[in-house]
Amino acid sequence: MRRYKDSLGKAAVAIAALILTTSSAMAQSPDSTATSGPDQWHYIIGLYVWAPAITGSLSVRNFPEVPIDVPFDDLWHHLKFNITGHFEAAKGPFGFGLDAFYVHLGAAVSGQIPDLLNTSVNLRQFIGEGFGYYRLAQGSGDNPWKLQFLGGVRFWDINTRLESDLPDAGGKTMDWADGFGGLRLEVPLGSKLILLGRGDVGAGGSKLDWSASGDLAYRLGKGWLVDVGYRTLNVDYDKAGIEGRERSLFDVSMSGPRLFIAYSW
Repeated sequence: MRRYKDSLGKAAVAIAALILTTSSAMAQSPDSTATSGPDQWHYIIGLYVWAPAITGSLSVRNFPEVPIDVPFDDLWHHLKFNITGHFEAAKGPFGFGLDAFYVHLGAAVSGQIPDLLNTSVNLRQFIGEGFGYYRLAQGSGDNPWKLQFLGGVRFWDINTRLESDLPDAGGKTMDWADGFGGLRLEVPLGSKLILLGRGDVGAGGSKLDWSASGDLAYRLGKGWLVDVGYRTLNVDYDKAGIEGRERSLFDVSMSGPRLFIAYSW
């Protein structure tokens, strides 16, 4: 319970930051700059739903590798709790942002673990990002395209617990941070639609993580936007404990659709 509350606290703090991050990226659109100018601060804050399928392998206490497979069409059956948020702030070519994703789900183990019956994995996962960006290039006209370089830190807090017919199957907590860098592209399609793309690669605590996403945003009115898209996030974290024991493994791929609602000013 204490780990659960700690993760929720981290998610709440990160969501506030994330909201700022989202605002800055969308705040650079014509609606924002038309009223305040490019030399003032612009913000965007939003909440989103990301529903990724999850596949891969992870470790729990006494079991160095446990396969997990939660397809998209079965995700809602296993989902227990999910909260996300995004925030951005920008001035001129510079900006910064925050993003947070927290999910709690239970999933049956794919395959078979000896001596355990009715085995499932209880997974609590928090991913927080803090990043800055710089505009590398921009088009001309009333609705210019923008290409940005972004870099930052992605923080992972993973809690896995094996649940079965046997008592005290055990759990494991893994925390690490990865630095990452990548590019983000914004292409207006007229005055209402915006095509967004992002890709980044990171490492540090993990061997490798990488993310890619594509979104289509629609301007509902002054300041309000709705966004639909798809994101994939992959990580390979594998650490051996003392004398090779107590292995910490989280080698997982997450891919699925997402829906944003945001406000910029």
